[in-house]
Amino acid sequence: MEFIITESAEEQLKKLKIAPLCLRIDIEPVGTCSAVVDIDLTLDERQHDDVIFEKNGLTILANAFARDYLGNKVKLDHVAAFRLTTPNETLAYGLSVKRK
Repeated sequence: MEFIITESAEEQLKKLKIAPLCLRIDIEPVGTCSAVVDIDLTLDERQHDDVIFEKNGLTILANAFARDYLGNKVKLDHVAAFRLTTPNETLAYGLSVKRK
């Protein structure tokens, strides 16, 4: 899986001073249908089964469900708010970082 963090997203995350916590891409199915999901960005600690992406001192986490949902290539960008995109679609936009 390729994970891209744009310069603008990286700058915004560094302003939040999230260390020592990590940024988690939190994707949860809504109801009984896994085609409808809630996507959040949350500050969290590493779990033993996480997929971990690191870039320039930032750590991004995703669990197995999130990894499978995101696919092979995903980008985290920031334009007024955070957004997650793949080469084919925008998965979520208007995201902010939440504390658990």
